Amino acid sequence: MKHVFLIILSVLALAIQVRAQDNGASLDADAFQAAMMKQEAVVIDLRPWEIYADEHIEGAVDVDWEGGNLMKYLAGTDKDRTILLYCGSGYRSGQAKESLIKEGYTHVYDLKGGIETWEEAEKPVVKQ
Repeated sequence: MKHVFLIILSVLALAIQVRAQDNGASLDADAFQAAMMKQEAVVIDLRPWEIYADEHIEGAVDVDWEGGNLMKYLAGTDKDRTILLYCGSGYRSGQAKESLIKEGYTHVYDLKGGIETWEEAEKPVVKQ
């Protein structure tokens, strides 16, 4: 009986560890799009307003990373909420993702390769 308990405990610890590793993943365009379908997901475009205004992923809000407004925008947001980040190439979103993880957000993901890979995968964008 003790042996069974230890096995169950080990499996549970492994499952928790695997789940924790999911936070901070860089998602390809298909996985990012699937994650967007979650009811409470927040999709954030980290590029400057002028670039966002030209084209962006539908449903994304513009929070210019270089303007330092990301933490202000997310103030009061549940840290367990799914946060999806993207930029032009993936550099800014990677920085922002790490920053949010350090602040205790538990479900933060970025679009690997940014909107460039989104468009290469022929995913839809809103164009002005």
